[in-house]
Amino acid sequence: RVGKATPATVLLPDPVKFPELEKTRGAIADAERALTDLLPALRQKIIDNCAGGGGKPPKKGSLQLTPRLTYTSLRQGSSQVEHLIELPDTLPGIPTTWIRVSTNKSKKVVRYHPPEVLDAAATLERSRERHSAACAAAWRGFLRDDAAGAFLELRAAVRAAAGLDALGS
Repeated sequence: RVGKATPATVLLPDPVKFPELEKTRGAIADAERALTDLLPALRQKIIDNCAGGGGKPPKKGSLQLTPRLTYTSLRQGSSQVEHLIELPDTLPGIPTTWIRVSTNKSKKVVRYHPPEVLDAAATLERSRERHSAACAAAWRGFLRDDAAGAFLELRAAVRAAAGLDALGS
């Protein structure tokens, strides 16, 4: 669960009081943007491979045959694999460096992990983990600095809310 969105990580606290959270949230946005920016270059690699490489112009119609790339996710057991490139199994020109992750015979597609995407996805995961750690540190700091003096009042409020919840159910 490290690096995944939790209620603590999706809250938008005061950026003046918690500047580290703004930095880590910005790092996540940058990593996601980098992954999105890779898609046109990956599509161009397929087109170049269809043309035979070497700077030759692409074959007529190869641009139309190459689909617009998007990322997909795949659930395998209890884990989820993100940022896969899903392509038709009949599409020529797939770079040999791309790692084939799975084949879906019913949809006639193959899912790949290009090395560039693996690097960018690792950067995104590190950014998410740093943000999660920063959120935990900010929460501990909030409890230590802001909530410590009001512990009795906060405990009474929680007990009152729990009592109302019990009455309502």
